Amino acid sequence: MWSSAHAARHAIAPRARPTAKRARRAGSASRCAKPSHATQKAAHQARGWSAAAIAENRCTRRAVASRLLKKRSMEAVFALVGVWTLLLVAPQLAVRVGVGAALLCVHAAATVLLLATRPRDATPLAVSPRVLVVAWTAGCVSFPGWIAVTWLVGYALGLPPRAGGLPGAAGLAAWLAVLLLAPVFEELLYRERLLDALRVRLGSSAAVVATSALFALPHAEPWHITATALVGLGLGAARCAGAPLAACMAFHAGLNAAAWLAGQGTSDPVLNVPTKN
Repeated sequence: MWSSAHAARHAIAPRARPTAKRARRAGSASRCAKPSHATQKAAHQARGWSAAAIAENRCTRRAVASRLLKKRSMEAVFALVGVWTLLLVAPQLAVRVGVGAALLCVHAAATVLLLATRPRDATPLAVSPRVLVVAWTAGCVSFPGWIAVTWLVGYALGLPPRAGGLPGAAGLAAWLAVLLLAPVFEELLYRERLLDALRVRLGSSAAVVATSALFALPHAEPWHITATALVGLGLGAARCAGAPLAACMAFHAGLNAAAWLAGQGTSDPVLNVPTKN
């Protein structure tokens, strides 16, 4: 015989089932129901506002990038003008204080100018000492090949033969200027400021050629221009390939050291006055 509880449970269950079915049907009907006109209009406006915001954000980013590019280009031009102005002062200063001291003062001023105005978001110069040693050694070892290529290109261009190297300035001041400061400020100017600014506008290849020409132009003497332009092409290509700027400085310093030891010496920039005391 059924208990009263069992009978009550069976009596209630048939009443509950239709209620659950109606709830499921109502839920499915609400999911399949078409949104109202007001809801569709609000969703459309939201999508339109979102698209407008995205387009405005893109325009803002492009405007900011354009302004930043113009700013960096102007900074590069001002840096070039400032450094070349200092180099033009060197011959007049050499008359008063001597060639070695003049080179040291001008190169130090150019280095301070470029470091002080270096962008805050620029790549840090700090690298491993091992990288610097390897780059400096590579610069020294590559000197004979650099001289050979320079002579080949010079004769191909029809340059007159050169009897010997340009005499170099003696003394610690000239040594510091040519072997330490010159690689630093020249790489900061030509392989960072100018190369980065021109790569965006001209592309990597044209930027390397342009900065190499600007790098060689102040040296005035034809053979010196050829040699310096070749160095600029190599360093510019290495920089575009991802070489750290500090490594380019070390390679440049090693090349200058090998040239100094080989008796090639240096010449006073722009006016090509031999640097001898």
